[in-house]
Amino acid sequence: MRQQLHFRLPGTWHRIDLRGGDRSEASIASVVRDTIGGSDDRARQRAELRRDLRGALEAARRAEATSMMFATEIAHRTPMPLTLVVHAPTRLRMSPSIGTAPEQVLAVLAESLGRHAPERAASLVRRTGAGAPALRTHRSERIEPVAETGDARRLAADYWLPVPGTKQVVLVRLTTPLGEIADLVLSLCDVLVEAAYFAPTAAPGLAEELRR
Repeated sequence: MRQQLHFRLPGTWHRIDLRGGDRSEASIASVVRDTIGGSDDRARQRAELRRDLRGALEAARRAEATSMMFATEIAHRTPMPLTLVVHAPTRLRMSPSIGTAPEQVLAVLAESLGRHAPERAASLVRRTGAGAPALRTHRSERIEPVAETGDARRLAADYWLPVPGTKQVVLVRLTTPLGEIADLVLSLCDVLVEAAYFAPTAAPGLAEELRR
């Protein structure tokens, strides 16, 4: 039976519609409204969040994403803007010559990253949680603020997780504009991914997980 990645997500999360057009814009508008509100003095924050969500949405659609979520807080009354996108494209499949053991799949992937994406491999870290083992890379890049608010950086953490019993790999990408506190955010992202697990598609989906 086909395996699907499931999450245990604490805090407050919103689903972003990946279908595009008015449906995607409506889901982004709902997130911005619920997150920031409509007061005039927060217009800049709304514009920045809309920009970030639209950019993440377009990147997710180009990369064959299967789901996209946005967190406004992870702990009660502790703001934490964090976007989670799951990709499961068919090209993320290892060579037929290897087995299906997660260790083998991750070893081949790590070698491939070293050859073809050395900039990614420079930050390569192995993560092993209760749910699924993963390889993590991350990068930080400067982003242009909507208004002159000083330097701002976006952190992107990528996690590659092998699907049990297959050579298929799922990519989980977590991004946040809080790149100035990268070490803290990476620790949080590690916890979220290490709590994830694979289960047959008949198991509760992401929406059900969020309601628990």
